Parts: sequence; structure tokens; C-alpha cells
Amino acid sequence: MNPVGRRGDPPIDRCVLDSLRRDVGENILKAFIRTYLDLLPRRLAEIELALERGDAADARRVMLDLRSGSAMMGAARLAALMGEMEALVRRGRTADAAGLLGQMRREAVDVAAVVGENEGPREHMGDHSPNL
Repeated sequence: MNPVGRRGDPPIDRCVLDSLRRDVGENILKAFIRTYLDLLPRRLAEIELALERGDAADARRVMLDLRSGSAMMGAARLAALMGEMEALVRRGRTADAAGLLGQMRREAVDVAAVVGENEGPREHMGDHSPNL
């Protein structure tokens, strides 16, 4: 996995998913992906609301949660973006972090599209992924 998550990298490092599959098995990987995809829209909304309220602690908590889950799945770009946003919030720059919300949503849509392929069709992701 590329720890930096550069712009030209794919949304998901499939080597990380393959390694996770070998470590935990197909069923647990699918359950992890299902949970990640189910929670993703809520996590994004929680981040936005926390930034709107100026609740830095809550914003950082949700960003850390999303960063950790994304990194485990090989979503280095999204994980790196969450780390960047966390750092901005930690330095009191919530407006700058809020300025990255559009990029956060685009990354999340890309990640959801790729990891959803590993689990098969997801009714709620197919029609609603642009709303992430």
C-alpha cells in the first residue's frame, strides 16, 4: 500500500485487499466491506455536520475512524485525505478542512465503486453512491 495516497494512485490498492482476504478469509472480508460501505455515507455526513458546528473533537474522531477503516482496506488516497483534514482541524483550521469536503466525497465515491466490486452488487450503493 502506498502510505501517501498520491493523486495518480487507484482508489484502492488491491494488494491490500488481497492480503486482507488471505489473512481473514473471504466471508470476513465481505462483512468488513459491507460494514464499511454501509457506514461510509453516515461518516461523511458526520464529518460535515461536525465541521459546520465547529466541533473539532467530533470531526477528528470521525475522521480517525474513517481514516483507519480506509487504510485497512487499501484506500490510501482517502486515508491520506482524512489525515490531512485531521491535521487542519487539530491546528484550528476547520474552514480549510471544510474546503476539502468535496474532494472527500469524490474520493469516497471512487472507493465505494471499487470495493463494491469485491462484494458484488449493492442496491444502496448503485443508486445512491453519488450522494456520498
